[in-house]
Amino acid sequence: AGGQQTYLPITDGRRLAEITGFRRLFGVKVLPVAAGVPFGLTIGNLAGWIPLPARLSIEVLDPVDVRRFRDLGDAYRHVTGVMQATLTRLTDGL
Repeated sequence: AGGQQTYLPITDGRRLAEITGFRRLFGVKVLPVAAGVPFGLTIGNLAGWIPLPARLSIEVLDPVDVRRFRDLGDAYRHVTGVMQATLTRLTDGL
């Protein structure tokens, strides 16, 4: 949690991907425009960027045996629910 603080997007660039033809040619749905170091404004993160300093929190969760669920939908809901609850807890202090 906290990684989003290292990147400063100005727009996700959906319209830019359409206008430039990147969506049609390459299947790229977004072409983000962001402010960052050392290049200032970047489009599509093609040049890369140096992440801004930020506090990051990482937690490894217990493994999940998906065979104990009736179907993959139940397993998916369980895994995403546990991940969201953990992310919410981790970001409360940020």
